[in-house]
Amino acid sequence: MKRAIALLAAFGVALGLTAASSAPHADTLKARDYPAAPTVSYQGKLYKIIRGAAYEVRGEALVFVDQIYAADFYAKSYQRDGTTVYRVVDATHRYPVLTSIDEDFESATTIRDLVGPTRQWHSITLQSPRATTVSSYVRLRQRILSGGGDYLDNRLEPSSVRSHGGRRSLRAYAVSPRAGSYVSKASLECELAYFVKGDDLWFSGWFYIAQGKPVGLLDLESSYVTEYPGLRILLDDDLRPRVELKWADKPTYRATNATPLPAGTWVHLRLHAFLSDTSDGRVELWVDEKRVIDGRGQTLPLPDTIYDRVEIGITANTGAAAEVFVDDVKVAKRPVS
Repeated sequence: MKRAIALLAAFGVALGLTAASSAPHADTLKARDYPAAPTVSYQGKLYKIIRGAAYEVRGEALVFVDQIYAADFYAKSYQRDGTTVYRVVDATHRYPVLTSIDEDFESATTIRDLVGPTRQWHSITLQSPRATTVSSYVRLRQRILSGGGDYLDNRLEPSSVRSHGGRRSLRAYAVSPRAGSYVSKASLECELAYFVKGDDLWFSGWFYIAQGKPVGLLDLESSYVTEYPGLRILLDDDLRPRVELKWADKPTYRATNATPLPAGTWVHLRLHAFLSDTSDGRVELWVDEKRVIDGRGQTLPLPDTIYDRVEIGITANTGAAAEVFVDDVKVAKRPVS
């Protein structure tokens, strides 16, 4: 339940999105007054989540630890108009949320052709030795998307070098992180996603590992909660896939019959997640149409969590330089292929 070192103050540079405020918290509460509050187990301790704040359970007392999200985030960030849900940017700007993505990268020649408030993608992250801090890679992102600057070391761009279908794919290149730094990243992000408890979330994408051993290929995140928790497809050192819920003690769904992903060839990954904060969630992962994970358990951090971000590319790289091509990406609430 650690507070993030820094939050993206300029989160959603293309949309201008900001986090909602929260009401003041009480330092101590009585456990008997909150029997239905979500309970989180983390490193041997129990916590109750009340109005977006984490309280450690100490007998009959609940002791405030951290405000991990704003309790009023939904009211300030979303509006409903009939059957349409809108993400609110400010008093005059709102955008319909996205529950599906279908991207083949054919119409893009530069990254700026992909990113924009009315498109399927809204931001990029290029965290690297030359842009290690949040403020530095936000400035880099702004320069690249405005056409006022170029890449430093990591790169994210449409490419005709190779493709799964058509003539283009997305190329992600991430150098090794600097000593003492956690990760290097080169990722493309949708910030208008909208997946909630009870939804089936399906993802399909083709990946070509041209170089290195990238750790992360896909992240599904909630930007409202500290450290952006959520489901992600990760690769072990031998490139064997697993699905992890980045939250508390990190429930992990491992492949029982999968071989490592082959480098130098296109590989199809298909993910299905039934979203739940309890044990009735489900995770399925297919590699080239072979189901390698079929697990039950938690897939959503908290009952009111919204997965509002979809991140693809190299979402984490911790070793030598990595290069990955991504193509034919689909996200939906129904099965995709």
